[in-house]
Amino acid sequence: MVWTDDPNALAAFDNLLLDLEDDLNKWLDAVFATAPPQTPQYAMLVSFGNFVKAYSSERLIVGSDIKDSIDQAVNSILQEPIIQHLIAQAMGGALNRRMGV
Repeated sequence: MVWTDDPNALAAFDNLLLDLEDDLNKWLDAVFATAPPQTPQYAMLVSFGNFVKAYSSERLIVGSDIKDSIDQAVNSILQEPIIQHLIAQAMGGALNRRMGV
């Protein structure tokens, strides 16, 4: 069974992200005060924060169900240029390994 088909896993995920948003924002603000921008680590933190924010917005403001909120949050971070760049780099690296380059 995939975790997104398990109601208990979805409920736990929902509670985690909704409870996490405020503390995550405080922590990310502290991290970003010292983090060097445009590193993969920075991009991952920004994207994770944006994912949580988009998810919470979908659940609490829009009123979407859990699965739709996950889909919307994933789609929102996939539009970020830094994430598109990281995906392209990963795909390029995989292709190079496959081709023996």
